[in-house]
Amino acid sequence: YVRCLEFRRVLFRSATDPGSADQATLQYRWDFGDGTPSATGGPSTLHAYSLPGDYTAVLTVCDKDENPASCPTSTRVVHVTKRDTTTSYTGMHDGVFDTPTTLNASLVDEYGQSVNAGVVQFQVGTDGPFAAATNSLGLASRSYTPTLVSGSSPIAYALAASFAGNALYNSSSASDSFSEARKATVVSYTGATTGTPNKVIPLTARLLDATGKPLAGKVVTFQLGAQGPIVATTDANGVAA
Repeated sequence: YVRCLEFRRVLFRSATDPGSADQATLQYRWDFGDGTPSATGGPSTLHAYSLPGDYTAVLTVCDKDENPASCPTSTRVVHVTKRDTTTSYTGMHDGVFDTPTTLNASLVDEYGQSVNAGVVQFQVGTDGPFAAATNSLGLASRSYTPTLVSGSSPIAYALAASFAGNALYNSSSASDSFSEARKATVVSYTGATTGTPNKVIPLTARLLDATGKPLAGKVVTFQLGAQGPIVATTDANGVAA
């Protein structure tokens, strides 16, 4: 009979002889139903199944007086299941628009063992999904540059890390949040600083983000004393004129 069952590992125990005189002479032959060679493991044996599924295990027992061809057998269907998993988000919880950060997660099975080569999908608001495979420690990491539109203050977006499962493991997921803040900008006035009455002068400025990247298509407003506001839109170089 099957004494205990856990994913991929089964402990079998069986066989007693009504005649106590023959008990010591019993010979055991195990066929585990998964194509592995038959084993002679005595009345108790441990076998590891490489894949989940239903297997028919057969035990044949002979004593010293029996013909091997007519020894009694016993069968049992062994149901080997996938292992449950736990996905945990372990990465950053806040970031800045258009600024690279990192999304991390861990994936372990129901016995706390790391799951290697499991594909974790990250989703931040409408950004994603982004896939990353776990390493031998069960850790998945993915670089992420936020593209979500933020308000005047950081906005928290729903974050999810999920594992869809595979041939050996069941699916799992984790929910969290990710706050995104606006990116800082720098405006530099580059136009004329002197002029005469009733003469046209150029008003120009350049708009860059905090990492020095020009910002195109943004409206810059000029104010010259009581004259203004005067607006201009930046070009591909971040220049408004």
